[in-house]
Amino acid sequence: VMSDYRAPIKDMRFVMDELAGFRDISALPGFDEATPDLADAVLEEAAKFAGEVLAPLNRVGDKEGCKLTANGVTTPPGWKEAYKAFCEAGWNGVASPADFGGQGLPDSLGVAIKEMVCSANLSFSLGPLLTTGEKLASYCLTEPGAGSDAASLKTRAELVGHE
Repeated sequence: VMSDYRAPIKDMRFVMDELAGFRDISALPGFDEATPDLADAVLEEAAKFAGEVLAPLNRVGDKEGCKLTANGVTTPPGWKEAYKAFCEAGWNGVASPADFGGQGLPDSLGVAIKEMVCSANLSFSLGPLLTTGEKLASYCLTEPGAGSDAASLKTRAELVGHE
C-alpha cells in the first residue's frame, strides 16, 4: 500500500540553503563532501524510505499496536523489518561520526531526515528519537514521592546480548 506522504524536499533545501547556509558547510573541516548535490541525493533517498517504508506502517501500527507477551514486547507486522532496513540504510547515524559507524554528515542534513521520519510515521520515530545507533531506548518521566523517583534508584542497565 503506497502512502500519500511526500517529503517537502524543495522547502527543506530552501531552508538549508537560504536560511542555514548549507553551501558554506562544505568549507568546514570534515564536511568537504557535504555538497548541495550530495544533500539532494540523500534527501531524495530518505524521502523514498519515509514515504514507501515508514508511512504505510501507520495503518498496521494503529490496528495491531505493540503487544506484551511472555517473550517480551512485539511490534506490529513489518515494524521490525522496517527498523532493520532503517539501520542498514544508515538513517540511524547520518550525522554521527564515521569513526563510530555513522556517515559523518552535517547535523542540518540529519535534522531534515529526522523531520521526514517523524512526519511519515511519528510512532516509528519515537524508537530512534532518544538514541542513535542499533539500540532503541525508552524514557519514562518520574516525580519524587510518586513511587517512581529515578534519583533513588540503586540499579543499572547492562547489555546482555542482542539480535
